[in-house]
Amino acid sequence: ARLGVGIIWCPSSNLYTLGKTLTTEQVTTFPNLALASDSPLSGIGDLLDEVRFANDQIGLPAPVVYELVTTKAARILRLSPGANPEQGSLQPGSQANLIVARDRQFTPADTLVRLSWNEIDLVMKRGRIVLLSSALADRIPAELKEGLQEISVDGVNRLLRAPLTELWARASAALGRRPKLSGRTLSSEADMPYLDSLPTHFEGHC
Repeated sequence: ARLGVGIIWCPSSNLYTLGKTLTTEQVTTFPNLALASDSPLSGIGDLLDEVRFANDQIGLPAPVVYELVTTKAARILRLSPGANPEQGSLQPGSQANLIVARDRQFTPADTLVRLSWNEIDLVMKRGRIVLLSSALADRIPAELKEGLQEISVDGVNRLLRAPLTELWARASAALGRRPKLSGRTLSSEADMPYLDSLPTHFEGHC
């Protein structure tokens, strides 16, 4: 810690590949540690899956898990603090990198450890919307939604700020099949030119 070294911790991947992982005492006493997801070949899934795993299976309290993906992660990544020295928190001067989910009447930490990917309604990166749910789209001014494209993940529709046509074409050409995301089925208007030419009997991840 004195040398500025940080640990990126992927507990489900540790258990799968090594049969063991850090204890709760080690996690809470090491100052420069953040939680992350690993390859879908060894990890449980996405970052929210890893958050729930750390809480449910490892037994880390929700406030500790919350810090591992907010303030402590920002510190290890050395995000530019701007006017706010404590990045990873919602304060004036912070970078506006955040997610929005429906209020469940829990604390932010308790909400996070219960959250799944399909419950995220909005993702903002540096003040710009990059993902938006259909349920929330009608409440957002049109100028803030400009450039968003529709995509479906396992039947859940989202608006995404990404060059979907280009990404879909490159992924399909490289894989020789429809791309998937951590085993989840993707569909978009961008895939229409490729549906007739791609095999449908392969299964895999992208």
